[in-house]
Amino acid sequence: MPNSVPVLFKIFSLIFFIFVSACSNTFLHNPPPQELYREAQVLDNQQVRLWGDEIPHILKPGKNETLDKFRQINQDNINAKGELQLNLLALSGGGEDGAYGAGLLNGWTKSGTRPEFQIVTGVSTGALIAPFAFLGPEYDTVLEEIYTTINFDSLLIFKPLRGIISGIALTDNTPMRKLIEKHLTEEVIEKIAIEHKKGRRLVVATTNIDAGRSVLWNLGEIAISKSPKSLSLFRDILTASSAIPGVFPPVKVPIEINGKKYDELHVDGGVSAQVVGYPPRIDIKQLETLLDKKIALNLYLIRNTKIVSSYESVSPTFLNVSRRSLEVMIKQQGVSNINQIYLMTQRDGFDFFLTHVPDEFDFPLPEPFDQKYMQALYKIGYKNAEKGIKWKRQPPELSTSPY
Repeated sequence: MPNSVPVLFKIFSLIFFIFVSACSNTFLHNPPPQELYREAQVLDNQQVRLWGDEIPHILKPGKNETLDKFRQINQDNINAKGELQLNLLALSGGGEDGAYGAGLLNGWTKSGTRPEFQIVTGVSTGALIAPFAFLGPEYDTVLEEIYTTINFDSLLIFKPLRGIISGIALTDNTPMRKLIEKHLTEEVIEKIAIEHKKGRRLVVATTNIDAGRSVLWNLGEIAISKSPKSLSLFRDILTASSAIPGVFPPVKVPIEINGKKYDELHVDGGVSAQVVGYPPRIDIKQLETLLDKKIALNLYLIRNTKIVSSYESVSPTFLNVSRRSLEVMIKQQGVSNINQIYLMTQRDGFDFFLTHVPDEFDFPLPEPFDQKYMQALYKIGYKNAEKGIKWKRQPPELSTSPY
Protein backbone atom coordinates (compact mmCIF):
# COMPACT_ATOMS: atom_id res chain seq x y z
CA MET A 1 0.00 0.00 0.00
CA PRO A 2 2.72 2.58 0.79
CA ASN A 3 4.13 2.11 -2.73
CA SER A 4 0.77 2.67 -4.46
CA VAL A 5 0.81 6.46 -4.02
CA PRO A 6 3.93 7.08 -6.15
CA VAL A 7 2.58 4.67 -8.76
CA LEU A 8 -0.80 6.41 -8.88
CA PHE A 9 0.95 9.77 -9.02
CA LYS A 10 3.01 8.64 -12.02
CA ILE A 11 -0.09 7.32 -13.79
CA PHE A 12 -1.98 10.55 -13.13
CA SER A 13 0.99 12.63 -14.33
CA LEU A 14 1.18 10.59 -17.54
CA ILE A 15 -2.55 11.02 -18.21
CA PHE A 16 -2.31 14.75 -17.49
CA PHE A 17 0.71 15.11 -19.78
CA ILE A 18 -1.11 13.33 -22.62
CA PHE A 19 -4.19 15.50 -22.05
CA VAL A 20 -2.18 18.74 -22.07
CA SER A 21 -0.22 17.66 -25.14
CA ALA A 22 -3.42 16.90 -27.01
CA CYS A 23 -4.99 20.22 -26.04
CA SER A 24 -1.89 22.20 -26.94
CA ASN A 25 -2.27 21.16 -30.57
CA THR A 26 -5.62 22.90 -30.99
CA PHE A 27 -3.89 26.08 -32.27
CA LEU A 28 -2.09 24.89 -35.38
CA HIS A 29 0.70 26.95 -36.88
CA ASN A 30 2.34 26.44 -40.25
CA PRO A 31 5.38 28.75 -40.26
CA PRO A 32 7.52 29.27 -43.35
CA PRO A 33 11.09 27.89 -43.48
CA GLN A 34 13.60 30.22 -41.85
CA GLU A 35 15.51 30.76 -45.08
CA LEU A 36 12.33 31.87 -46.92
CA TYR A 37 10.38 33.96 -44.41
CA ARG A 38 11.61 37.28 -45.86
CA GLU A 39 10.00 36.38 -49.21
CA ALA A 40 6.48 36.04 -47.81
CA GLN A 41 3.71 37.75 -49.77
CA VAL A 42 0.39 39.07 -48.44
CA LEU A 43 -2.43 39.74 -50.91
CA ASP A 44 0.22 39.51 -53.68
CA ASN A 45 1.19 43.09 -52.88
CA GLN A 46 4.67 44.14 -51.76
CA GLN A 47 3.39 47.59 -50.75
CA VAL A 48 1.14 46.19 -48.01
CA ARG A 49 3.85 46.04 -45.35
CA LEU A 50 7.43 46.79 -44.40
CA TRP A 51 9.80 45.44 -41.79
CA GLY A 52 10.17 48.11 -39.10
CA ASP A 53 13.96 47.95 -39.36
CA GLU A 54 14.07 48.01 -43.17
CA ILE A 55 14.64 50.77 -45.73
CA PRO A 56 11.21 51.90 -47.03
CA HIS A 57 10.07 50.76 -50.50
CA ILE A 58 10.08 54.35 -51.71
CA LEU A 59 13.88 54.57 -51.33
CA LYS A 60 14.75 51.23 -52.86
CA PRO A 61 16.67 51.37 -56.15
CA GLY A 62 15.17 50.59 -59.54
CA LYS A 63 11.95 51.71 -61.17
CA ASN A 64 9.94 53.28 -58.39
CA GLU A 65 6.28 53.75 -59.26
CA THR A 66 5.56 54.43 -55.59
CA LEU A 67 7.87 57.45 -55.64
CA ASP A 68 6.28 58.83 -58.82
CA LYS A 69 2.81 58.40 -57.35
CA PHE A 70 3.87 59.98 -54.05
CA ARG A 71 5.23 63.00 -55.93
CA GLN A 72 2.07 63.46 -58.01
CA ILE A 73 -0.53 63.11 -55.28
CA ASN A 74 1.15 65.42 -52.76
CA GLN A 75 1.10 68.58 -54.88
CA ASP A 76 -1.73 69.95 -52.72
CA ASN A 77 0.54 69.82 -49.64
CA ILE A 78 3.11 72.32 -50.91
CA ASN A 79 3.40 75.26 -48.49
CA ALA A 80 4.26 78.92 -49.20
CA LYS A 81 7.98 78.12 -49.04
CA GLY A 82 7.65 75.47 -51.73
CA GLU A 83 8.12 72.68 -49.19
CA LEU A 84 6.16 69.45 -48.94
CA GLN A 85 4.24 70.10 -45.70
CA LEU A 86 3.22 66.98 -43.79
CA ASN A 87 1.51 66.41 -40.44
CA LEU A 88 2.28 63.06 -38.78
CA LEU A 89 0.25 61.77 -35.83
CA ALA A 90 1.89 58.98 -33.80
CA LEU A 91 -0.41 57.15 -31.36
CA SER A 92 1.26 54.97 -28.74
CA GLY A 93 0.21 51.87 -26.88
CA GLY A 94 -1.22 52.02 -23.37
CA GLY A 95 -4.25 49.73 -23.00
CA GLU A 96 -7.12 51.48 -21.25
CA ASP A 97 -5.05 54.68 -21.23
CA GLY A 98 -6.01 55.02 -24.90
CA ALA A 99 -8.98 56.90 -23.44
CA TYR A 100 -6.61 59.86 -23.04
CA GLY A 101 -5.79 59.92 -26.75
CA ALA A 102 -9.45 59.53 -27.71
CA GLY A 103 -10.50 62.40 -25.45
CA LEU A 104 -7.58 64.54 -26.61
CA LEU A 105 -8.48 64.13 -30.29
CA ASN A 106 -12.10 65.06 -29.63
CA GLY A 107 -11.10 68.08 -27.54
CA TRP A 108 -8.65 69.05 -30.28
CA THR A 109 -11.55 69.06 -32.71
CA LYS A 110 -13.52 71.28 -30.30
CA SER A 111 -10.62 73.75 -30.17
CA GLY A 112 -10.84 74.24 -33.93
CA THR A 113 -7.07 73.76 -34.37
CA ARG A 114 -6.89 70.06 -35.22
CA PRO A 115 -5.11 69.63 -38.56
CA GLU A 116 -5.58 66.96 -41.19
CA PHE A 117 -2.88 64.34 -40.81
CA GLN A 118 -1.16 63.12 -43.94
CA ILE A 119 0.32 60.22 -41.96
CA VAL A 120 -1.15 58.43 -38.93
CA THR A 121 0.67 55.62 -37.11
CA GLY A 122 -0.64 53.46 -34.28
CA VAL A 123 0.62 50.79 -31.91
CA SER A 124 -1.58 48.59 -29.70
CA THR A 125 -4.43 50.75 -28.33
CA GLY A 126 -3.08 53.47 -30.62
CA ALA A 127 -3.74 51.15 -33.56
CA LEU A 128 -7.41 50.96 -32.56
CA ILE A 129 -7.61 54.77 -32.45
CA ALA A 130 -5.62 55.30 -35.66
CA PRO A 131 -8.25 54.57 -38.36
CA PHE A 132 -10.74 56.98 -36.79
CA ALA A 133 -8.11 59.66 -36.14
CA PHE A 134 -7.09 59.23 -39.79
CA LEU A 135 -10.65 59.76 -41.06
CA GLY A 136 -11.05 62.87 -38.93
CA PRO A 137 -13.69 64.53 -36.70
CA GLU A 138 -16.52 62.66 -38.42
CA TYR A 139 -15.53 59.67 -36.28
CA ASP A 140 -15.03 61.45 -32.95
CA THR A 141 -18.27 59.92 -31.63
CA VAL A 142 -16.94 56.44 -32.41
CA LEU A 143 -13.79 57.10 -30.37
CA GLU A 144 -15.88 58.43 -27.50
CA GLU A 145 -18.12 55.36 -27.58
CA ILE A 146 -15.24 52.89 -27.67
CA TYR A 147 -13.27 54.46 -24.83
CA THR A 148 -16.11 55.43 -22.47
CA THR A 149 -18.58 52.53 -22.75
CA ILE A 150 -16.44 49.38 -22.87
CA ASN A 151 -15.06 47.42 -19.93
CA PHE A 152 -13.03 44.24 -19.38
CA ASP A 153 -16.00 41.94 -19.86
CA SER A 154 -17.01 43.60 -23.11
CA LEU A 155 -13.53 43.06 -24.56
CA LEU A 156 -12.28 39.74 -23.20
CA ILE A 157 -13.43 36.44 -21.80
CA PHE A 158 -11.11 35.34 -19.00
CA LYS A 159 -10.13 31.67 -19.49
CA PRO A 160 -7.00 31.04 -17.43
CA LEU A 161 -7.43 27.25 -17.32
CA ARG A 162 -7.67 27.01 -21.09
CA GLY A 163 -4.65 29.25 -21.40
CA ILE A 164 -2.59 27.11 -19.06
CA ILE A 165 -3.68 23.86 -20.71
CA SER A 166 -3.54 24.91 -24.36
CA GLY A 167 -0.66 27.33 -23.97
CA ILE A 168 -2.31 29.96 -26.21
CA ALA A 169 -3.54 32.79 -23.96
CA LEU A 170 -5.33 33.54 -20.72
CA THR A 171 -8.26 35.19 -22.47
CA ASP A 172 -10.52 34.79 -25.45
CA ASN A 173 -10.62 38.10 -27.34
CA THR A 174 -13.69 37.29 -29.44
CA PRO A 175 -15.59 40.26 -27.94
CA MET A 176 -12.76 42.61 -28.98
CA ARG A 177 -12.83 41.16 -32.48
CA LYS A 178 -16.58 41.81 -32.63
CA LEU A 179 -15.99 45.39 -31.50
CA ILE A 180 -13.49 45.87 -34.32
CA GLU A 181 -15.90 44.34 -36.83
CA LYS A 182 -18.72 46.60 -35.60
CA HIS A 183 -16.80 49.81 -36.21
CA LEU A 184 -14.46 48.86 -39.05
CA THR A 185 -17.14 48.22 -41.61
CA GLU A 186 -16.79 47.99 -45.38
CA GLU A 187 -17.92 51.62 -45.57
CA VAL A 188 -15.13 52.74 -43.21
CA ILE A 189 -12.53 50.74 -45.13
CA GLU A 190 -13.73 52.31 -48.37
CA LYS A 191 -13.31 55.80 -46.90
CA ILE A 192 -9.76 54.90 -45.85
CA ALA A 193 -9.13 53.70 -49.43
CA ILE A 194 -10.32 57.05 -50.80
CA GLU A 195 -7.96 58.97 -48.50
CA HIS A 196 -5.10 56.62 -49.37
CA LYS A 197 -5.57 57.41 -53.05
CA LYS A 198 -5.17 61.10 -52.16
CA GLY A 199 -1.70 60.35 -50.81
CA ARG A 200 -2.45 60.03 -47.10
CA ARG A 201 -1.06 57.05 -45.20
CA LEU A 202 -2.41 54.96 -42.31
CA VAL A 203 0.17 52.67 -40.70
CA VAL A 204 -0.05 50.33 -37.71
CA ALA A 205 2.59 48.08 -36.20
CA THR A 206 2.52 44.43 -35.19
CA THR A 207 5.28 42.09 -34.09
CA ASN A 208 6.00 38.99 -36.15
CA ILE A 209 6.75 36.72 -33.22
CA ASP A 210 8.36 34.05 -35.41
CA ALA A 211 10.82 36.50 -36.96
CA GLY A 212 11.13 38.58 -33.80
CA ARG A 213 10.75 41.77 -35.85
CA SER A 214 8.41 44.73 -36.05
CA VAL A 215 6.12 44.92 -39.07
CA LEU A 216 4.60 48.18 -40.35
CA TRP A 217 1.31 47.65 -42.17
CA ASN A 218 0.12 50.10 -44.82
CA LEU A 219 -3.59 49.79 -44.09
CA GLY A 220 -4.57 52.07 -46.95
CA GLU A 221 -2.89 49.72 -49.38
CA ILE A 222 -4.93 46.86 -47.91
CA ALA A 223 -8.08 48.99 -48.16
CA ILE A 224 -7.64 49.61 -51.90
CA SER A 225 -6.94 45.95 -52.61
CA LYS A 226 -9.60 44.20 -54.63
CA SER A 227 -8.89 40.94 -52.83
CA PRO A 228 -11.92 39.37 -51.10
CA LYS A 229 -9.56 38.80 -48.15
CA SER A 230 -8.68 42.46 -47.64
CA LEU A 231 -11.44 43.31 -45.13
CA SER A 232 -10.63 40.29 -42.98
CA LEU A 233 -6.90 41.04 -43.14
CA PHE A 234 -7.51 44.68 -42.16
CA ARG A 235 -9.39 43.55 -39.07
CA ASP A 236 -6.79 40.85 -38.34
CA ILE A 237 -3.99 43.42 -38.27
CA LEU A 238 -5.83 45.67 -35.81
CA THR A 239 -6.62 42.65 -33.63
CA ALA A 240 -2.99 41.54 -33.76
CA SER A 241 -1.58 44.97 -33.00
CA SER A 242 -3.22 44.90 -29.56
CA ALA A 243 -2.71 41.18 -28.85
CA ILE A 244 -0.62 41.24 -25.66
CA PRO A 245 1.37 37.97 -25.69
CA GLY A 246 0.09 35.44 -23.19
CA VAL A 247 -2.98 37.51 -22.40
CA PHE A 248 -4.54 37.68 -25.89
CA PRO A 249 -4.17 34.90 -28.46
CA PRO A 250 -1.78 35.65 -31.34
CA VAL A 251 -3.28 36.29 -34.77
CA LYS A 252 -2.40 34.05 -37.71
CA VAL A 253 -1.75 35.94 -40.93
CA PRO A 254 -1.92 33.81 -44.09
CA ILE A 255 1.05 34.21 -46.44
CA GLU A 256 2.35 32.65 -49.62
CA ILE A 257 5.91 31.83 -50.72
CA ASN A 258 6.68 30.35 -54.14
CA GLY A 259 3.09 29.18 -54.51
CA LYS A 260 3.00 27.46 -51.11
CA LYS A 261 0.75 28.61 -48.28
CA TYR A 262 2.01 29.27 -44.75
CA ASP A 263 1.04 31.52 -41.87
CA GLU A 264 2.78 33.95 -39.56
CA LEU A 265 2.01 34.65 -35.89
CA HIS A 266 1.54 38.32 -35.08
CA VAL A 267 1.16 39.91 -31.64
CA ASP A 268 1.08 43.35 -30.04
CA GLY A 269 3.19 45.93 -31.87
CA GLY A 270 4.22 47.18 -28.42
CA VAL A 271 6.47 44.14 -28.03
CA SER A 272 8.78 45.83 -30.57
CA ALA A 273 8.07 49.51 -29.90
CA GLN A 274 5.54 51.48 -27.88
CA VAL A 275 5.18 54.14 -30.56
CA VAL A 276 6.23 54.52 -34.20
CA GLY A 277 7.12 57.77 -35.91
CA TYR A 278 8.69 57.07 -39.27
CA PRO A 279 11.23 54.36 -40.22
CA PRO A 280 14.56 55.17 -38.51
CA ARG A 281 16.53 54.12 -41.59
CA ILE A 282 14.78 56.54 -43.90
CA ASP A 283 17.18 59.05 -45.45
CA ILE A 284 15.22 62.30 -45.61
CA LYS A 285 17.90 64.09 -47.64
CA GLN A 286 17.82 61.29 -50.22
CA LEU A 287 14.01 61.43 -50.33
CA GLU A 288 14.10 65.21 -50.78
CA THR A 289 16.54 64.81 -53.67
CA LEU A 290 14.33 62.20 -55.34
CA LEU A 291 11.23 64.34 -54.90
CA ASP A 292 13.03 67.57 -55.77
CA LYS A 293 11.24 69.09 -52.78
CA LYS A 294 12.27 69.98 -49.25
CA ILE A 295 10.09 68.27 -46.63
CA ALA A 296 8.64 70.12 -43.65
CA LEU A 297 7.02 67.81 -41.09
CA ASN A 298 5.16 68.34 -37.83
CA LEU A 299 5.27 65.17 -35.74
CA TYR A 300 2.56 65.02 -33.06
CA LEU A 301 3.11 62.21 -30.56
CA ILE A 302 0.36 61.13 -28.18
CA ARG A 303 1.72 58.86 -25.45
CA ASN A 304 -1.28 56.99 -24.07
CA THR A 305 0.13 56.58 -20.58
CA LYS A 306 2.23 58.48 -18.05
CA ILE A 307 5.85 59.16 -18.90
CA VAL A 308 7.33 58.90 -15.42
CA SER A 309 7.00 55.74 -13.32
CA SER A 310 5.13 56.29 -10.08
CA TYR A 311 6.66 55.08 -6.83
CA GLU A 312 5.30 51.79 -5.51
CA SER A 313 6.40 49.80 -2.47
CA VAL A 314 6.49 46.29 -3.94
CA SER A 315 5.76 43.22 -1.84
CA PRO A 316 8.64 40.78 -2.56
CA THR A 317 6.60 37.96 -4.08
CA PHE A 318 7.13 36.28 -7.44
CA LEU A 319 3.96 37.72 -8.98
CA ASN A 320 4.39 41.24 -7.61
CA VAL A 321 8.03 41.54 -8.59
CA SER A 322 7.30 40.10 -12.06
CA ARG A 323 4.34 42.44 -12.59
CA ARG A 324 6.24 45.50 -11.46
CA SER A 325 9.30 44.58 -13.53
CA LEU A 326 7.15 44.27 -16.65
CA GLU A 327 5.51 47.64 -15.96
CA VAL A 328 8.90 49.34 -15.56
CA MET A 329 10.27 47.64 -18.69
CA ILE A 330 7.33 48.86 -20.80
CA LYS A 331 7.56 52.36 -19.33
CA GLN A 332 11.27 52.64 -20.04
CA GLN A 333 10.84 51.18 -23.53
CA GLY A 334 8.30 53.91 -24.23
CA VAL A 335 10.65 56.63 -23.00
CA SER A 336 13.43 55.21 -25.19
CA ASN A 337 11.12 55.15 -28.24
CA ILE A 338 10.08 58.77 -27.65
CA ASN A 339 13.71 59.88 -27.29
CA GLN A 340 14.64 58.08 -30.51
CA ILE A 341 11.79 59.73 -32.43
CA TYR A 342 12.71 63.14 -31.00
CA LEU A 343 16.36 62.76 -32.01
CA MET A 344 15.28 61.68 -35.51
CA THR A 345 13.15 64.81 -35.89
CA GLN A 346 16.09 66.97 -34.78
CA ARG A 347 18.41 65.17 -37.20
CA ASP A 348 15.98 65.75 -40.06
CA GLY A 349 14.94 69.30 -39.15
CA PHE A 350 11.34 68.49 -38.23
CA ASP A 351 9.10 69.90 -35.48
CA PHE A 352 8.32 67.65 -32.51
CA PHE A 353 5.20 67.89 -30.32
CA LEU A 354 4.52 65.59 -27.35
CA THR A 355 1.61 65.08 -24.98
CA HIS A 356 0.92 62.28 -22.51
CA VAL A 357 -1.30 61.25 -19.60
CA PRO A 358 -0.62 63.79 -16.83
CA ASP A 359 1.62 62.38 -14.12
CA GLU A 360 -0.74 63.77 -11.47
CA PHE A 361 -3.70 61.74 -12.79
CA ASP A 362 -4.37 59.31 -9.93
CA PHE A 363 -7.85 57.89 -10.55
CA PRO A 364 -7.94 54.29 -9.20
CA LEU A 365 -7.79 51.41 -11.68
CA PRO A 366 -9.33 48.37 -9.95
CA GLU A 367 -9.05 46.16 -13.06
CA PRO A 368 -7.91 46.48 -16.68
CA PHE A 369 -10.26 48.51 -18.89
CA ASP A 370 -12.28 49.74 -15.92
CA GLN A 371 -15.06 51.89 -17.39
CA LYS A 372 -15.05 54.65 -14.75
CA TYR A 373 -11.27 54.97 -15.03
CA MET A 374 -11.46 55.37 -18.81
CA GLN A 375 -14.31 57.87 -18.57
CA ALA A 376 -12.28 59.98 -16.14
CA LEU A 377 -9.18 59.82 -18.34
CA TYR A 378 -11.19 60.61 -21.48
CA LYS A 379 -12.41 63.79 -19.78
CA ILE A 380 -8.84 64.74 -18.85
CA GLY A 381 -7.71 64.32 -22.45
CA TYR A 382 -10.67 66.32 -23.74
CA LYS A 383 -10.14 69.12 -21.22
CA ASN A 384 -6.42 69.32 -22.01
CA ALA A 385 -7.18 69.90 -25.68
CA GLU A 386 -10.39 71.91 -26.00
CA LYS A 387 -8.67 75.19 -25.09
CA GLY A 388 -5.41 74.38 -26.88
CA ILE A 389 -2.95 71.57 -26.20
CA LYS A 390 0.15 72.56 -24.23
CA TRP A 391 2.61 70.55 -26.30
CA LYS A 392 6.00 69.63 -24.95
CA ARG A 393 8.70 70.28 -27.52
CA GLN A 394 11.24 67.91 -25.97
CA PRO A 395 11.05 64.58 -24.10
CA PRO A 396 11.35 64.98 -20.31
CA GLU A 397 14.88 63.54 -20.07
CA LEU A 398 16.20 66.07 -22.62
CA SER A 399 14.31 69.05 -21.29
CA THR A 400 16.30 71.80 -19.57
CA SER A 401 13.27 73.16 -17.73
CA PRO A 402 11.35 71.61 -14.81
CA TYR A 403 8.74 69.10 -15.96
